[in-house]
Amino acid sequence: MVIDAGHFEPEGENCDAVLMTKAFKLGWRNSSSINTADSVSPAAVSARRPKGVRIDVYGSSGDYLASGIDGMEIYVHGNAQDQLGQIMKDGKLVVYGDVGQTFMYGAKGGSVFVMGNAAGRPLINAVGKPRVVINGTALDLPGRILHRPVMH
Repeated sequence: MVIDAGHFEPEGENCDAVLMTKAFKLGWRNSSSINTADSVSPAAVSARRPKGVRIDVYGSSGDYLASGIDGMEIYVHGNAQDQLGQIMKDGKLVVYGDVGQTFMYGAKGGSVFVMGNAAGRPLINAVGKPRVVINGTALDLPGRILHRPVMH
């Protein structure tokens, strides 16, 4: 299913997240959101979605995308904004661009792949075992996350 989010309100009862949730309940497992125009709606629909669900996001992803996901997959075809993957529990997040401020804040798990750079304060308060690969630079990466192998 492809949703042109440009025709929906960014949040509330008339946002594209409501349509995605209804489609999920009817059995849809793959959807794409285009022209998101800073909509935070994919974050709303992504919470508590089971494994086997995939959302592709085209356009400006909006803050808090993939927050609280627990098993689904989200692919961002471009740059992502601030608070991406906040308190992520499980699932897969792929970003074919850069990520904004406080990326993966309080994340507890999941696998994340970023093609570009991470802005300031990534992985702040991350606990558990989130697995993150950043292909570019990461500003202000907390030192406690950088584990060096012990040589014997």
